[in-house]
Amino acid sequence: MAHPLESLPLHVISQILEHLGTIQQLGMTVLSHRVFYTALKDNLHSVVGGILTRQIPEHVLPFAVTLRESERIKPGDHKAIAQFLSRFEAAVLDPAATLASLNKLSLSDYADLSRTYAAVESLRRGISKDAIHLVNKFGLLQSPILSQSESFRLDRAFFRYQIMCNLFCPPDASSPQDELEDLAEKYFSMFSPWVNEQLVCVYAYLERKVREAFDQLAAHDVDWGEMPIGWHEDANDSPRIQWFLSQGLYFLASVARAGTYEERANLLQLDNFNPRESALYPYWQLYSMVPNAGTLEPLDLEDTESTLGLYKPEQLRKLSRQLDGPWDELGTGPYLTWLGTHYTKSIFNSTFCQEDWNLWDCVYVLWDIQDRQESQMNEFWERVRREPSMFPPYRNTWLEEEIQQSERERTDIYFAGGSGYWPRNSIDFSKIQGLSDEQKGKLITKWKEEEHT
Repeated sequence: MAHPLESLPLHVISQILEHLGTIQQLGMTVLSHRVFYTALKDNLHSVVGGILTRQIPEHVLPFAVTLRESERIKPGDHKAIAQFLSRFEAAVLDPAATLASLNKLSLSDYADLSRTYAAVESLRRGISKDAIHLVNKFGLLQSPILSQSESFRLDRAFFRYQIMCNLFCPPDASSPQDELEDLAEKYFSMFSPWVNEQLVCVYAYLERKVREAFDQLAAHDVDWGEMPIGWHEDANDSPRIQWFLSQGLYFLASVARAGTYEERANLLQLDNFNPRESALYPYWQLYSMVPNAGTLEPLDLEDTESTLGLYKPEQLRKLSRQLDGPWDELGTGPYLTWLGTHYTKSIFNSTFCQEDWNLWDCVYVLWDIQDRQESQMNEFWERVRREPSMFPPYRNTWLEEEIQQSERERTDIYFAGGSGYWPRNSIDFSKIQGLSDEQKGKLITKWKEEEHT
């Protein structure tokens, strides 16, 4: 007896397929019945385009598509990067053109866009959950559900972050750094300081999640302890952490979700590492967003060191950018918060300022605050700024003697043929593989003898 689906016209089945959540779901569905495969084959671009445009909001789509394009640029190709930046600007200003160009994409392009946006959604949920918990903890009652504007700001920031990595964090220093810096400055100058601060907030979150996973492995993994992997460095100076931070949004979303030793060890592989100059680290690219003399020239300031509170309305308007869109124009929550929290500071200290880490952890330039008293908000953020670090590194809880002892024990386990997780200040082989009971006994005897020497 024929399946009921086989009686439906193919265009109707295609319309059903268009309502799937992701391209990945399409793959599973097509394998479930041949009629789905036939309908997809007959209406490929209609189906995959329909899925993608339902999954990715219209104004986010240009960032997703241009991210895919940035992956194809040869590292250090300054001419290609400059041309890309022009296309990027045009795409953001005209989302409809991006929508019309989707039929030029391959099936693998569609699949990558869908998978990457699913990663962005996961990262958005993670960062917003942490930030909402923090701001509520400090007394700012924030809804657990993001507004459309707040969701867009985070999506845009994650895509902009990875585009930055693709363009300006090549795996080697084979190209002149000065030219890359000029292009990075152009990239950031397309957006206002408060929109750039949204990208910094995203970076702070990603760095924290990678650092947390990295520190757990550096502290407990046998292979990492034998090398040993140094974890005394700040995350912004750690070659490995900075390398992991440039490995793509799908990878970073997986790291952010990882909650067990096994998951982290599977993701942060020791051989997944290509050393490069610190100037190419994601962290150091962010300095290119700090306003410079060229940025400030149109403002006609009498003193470039003057505080933002002394700026005239027309000077503040000139800091806004067309690419900000209606979500971040003058008068929106991000603008008011950015201006209020830096009112007594110069513009040079208003973007990527190291004393603002607590603000970044709260994603302070994300929230819609039009219905709140601006003065109260400024007082709130100043109080948050003065708080101790929200997320102190795991290493700070270890004494140097503990670190050295753990590394010695893990080295002994490694050379005895063992691997796995080694706990802190405890002899527990339950998560160690590759050792016999006899080998474990010899190691325990060795360590006891060392205690008395």
